[in-house]
Amino acid sequence: MHTSEFVDGRGSKNEFKGWSLDKKQLVAARLRQIIKKRVLKGFALGVVKKDYDEIVPDALKAKGFENHYTYAIRRVLGMIDEWRQKNMKEEPIEYIFDWKRKRSPGSPRN
Repeated sequence: MHTSEFVDGRGSKNEFKGWSLDKKQLVAARLRQIIKKRVLKGFALGVVKKDYDEIVPDALKAKGFENHYTYAIRRVLGMIDEWRQKNMKEEPIEYIFDWKRKRSPGSPRN
């Protein structure tokens, strides 16, 4: 589920098109219940592309942080690793990744 499509509800192929606000609120509440029951810890990071492009030196970009997306995912993976080392060294961990095709509705343009 992509939250931007869920909230927006527009587009001919949007599976949430035409949903009422009440229905969306019920679904969002149920999703929060599922997440709270199944997830130990959540991690997120937002990076403003304009700021990233202006501030991050080329030397760092050349070391695997080519753009704000690669920077964000590497930082979040680092945050997860730090937390895991402190909290659950011996336990398995499951990662779930998702992406959208370039130029799909709601996806970044750059």
